[in-house]
Amino acid sequence: MPSEIIYFTVNGCFWGCISTGDIIRSKGKITINRNCIKLDRWNSIQARNIFEKRNNIHKIPVVNHGVLEGDYSRWDDYLFFKRCEKDFSRLIKEYKGRLLLIESVKKQNKEIFIKMRRILEEYNIPFRITNYSQALSADLPDETILFTDTDEMKGMTSIFPQNNFLTYQDFINKMFDKYYNESLVFKALEENGVHCITVNNKIIDSQFCKEYLAKKEKRNKKAKELGLLRTIAYPMMQEEKEFYDELVDKNYVENISSVFISKNEGNWKNLVLQRNGVNSLKDIQSEFINVVNGERFTENQPEDPKQMIYCIGPCIILGMLVGDKYTMESYLQDLCNKHNYKYKVINLGVFDNHRINFSKLSEIPLKKGDIVIIFTYEKDCLEYGIDSINLYQMMEDNNVPDYWSTENVLHINHKINKILANEIFVKISEKSKKICNKSKKVDVNIPRILFLDHYFSDINLEQYNRIGTIVMNCNPFTYGHRYLIEKAYEQVDLLIVFVVEEDKSLYSFEERFAMVREGTKDLKDIYIVPSGDLLLSSTTFPQYFL
Repeated sequence: MPSEIIYFTVNGCFWGCISTGDIIRSKGKITINRNCIKLDRWNSIQARNIFEKRNNIHKIPVVNHGVLEGDYSRWDDYLFFKRCEKDFSRLIKEYKGRLLLIESVKKQNKEIFIKMRRILEEYNIPFRITNYSQALSADLPDETILFTDTDEMKGMTSIFPQNNFLTYQDFINKMFDKYYNESLVFKALEENGVHCITVNNKIIDSQFCKEYLAKKEKRNKKAKELGLLRTIAYPMMQEEKEFYDELVDKNYVENISSVFISKNEGNWKNLVLQRNGVNSLKDIQSEFINVVNGERFTENQPEDPKQMIYCIGPCIILGMLVGDKYTMESYLQDLCNKHNYKYKVINLGVFDNHRINFSKLSEIPLKKGDIVIIFTYEKDCLEYGIDSINLYQMMEDNNVPDYWSTENVLHINHKINKILANEIFVKISEKSKKICNKSKKVDVNIPRILFLDHYFSDINLEQYNRIGTIVMNCNPFTYGHRYLIEKAYEQVDLLIVFVVEEDKSLYSFEERFAMVREGTKDLKDIYIVPSGDLLLSSTTFPQYFL
């Protein structure tokens, strides 16, 4: 069976296995792994636990009384496609390249292959077809090669690592940003007179970036060896002079580090208040760091501003390693004041969980002429026509030394904050003539853009008198869940079942979603959709996931 793992049997009995990657790295001497992890019977729960605990294991053979019966794979392609077929159909029509579609040798992937071929034909996407065996023995072209099975793609990648291989899931992920509703939020804000500037840490293909990341990896390894894992985001003692430079002072350094380390005992959640899924910092009073009502103090804010600049994001926006005077927001406020721009810069930075903070954005009383600066992590919004600043590119352009940041690009010193403020101000200056000066309130329904329009655009809800909703995790889906759905279904004309999307359960979201759909397919007027981040997730209801 095509895979990145090769199994060996002797006289019908399982002997061992080896990965194709090990073969390539072996330099001629191949050692079969006789002690690989295996199961003596089909047990999906046990396999799931192994995958969860051992990130380096992707396949688990099932060996019953010495006989290899099959294996468990970390990937379950069929379940994903069943849920994402609609997205795949919607997204693929934007693809302009030429595809080579690989027909899987696995019978269970036949349906996926047929649907993918139909979709490609329907949207007139140039493609051709070959089977896995032919592709394995042929000189592969420069086309993007689309697989219907992740295992087959992994196996092929180990042999032809230079080719552009995608599974349909990768294909969707690659294009999903073009459609993902985050961009629609920014566009809606721009259309309503609110200018958006995004900042991202998407890795770029440059020598500077490669060297920077290598230095950080070496630095962090040393910090861990010294037992500094809890304070890894802060400069080590030998780094303080270069990091703080002219600001280095025992009182300043101790005050900065004590606020976010001593007071939170190493857990950022101890410094955060959460209300309706929105994180805000608790009040802090110290010599150099001050927070009131979730807003970090910004120096020299005008008393009579015409517009606001709201800054939303994690540590880099908050300014975790600097005093109030040296945050990006304070530098930006000074630039606005110097050039007579009547903006008040507001620092709403907060420790967060690596998600774009649309919950915070949705509660801000935005008005026309306001500006939003928001950190989008690895998402570069430039292709959407949204102003975007890439941190790695900015650092390369300004010859920033690696010791001006600690373990990653989000934890930076005052000098990078100043550079970032200058970059943002240039964006503001370029747009200043187009920015509206009228203080009319902006009405942009972010939850509708992010969620409702995405999942319910093809349903005419007005035809139903009574619509009911329930939220379920279904880990796994049982007769009890079915009973509850039936009881709710009896009381309404349309029932919407939200399946918890966050993957913090024994069964993956794809499996739970598929189980619910399969278990309710005989019921009419029932709609199964993911819960998303805004309805139920660790962002909106963290207690559920304890």
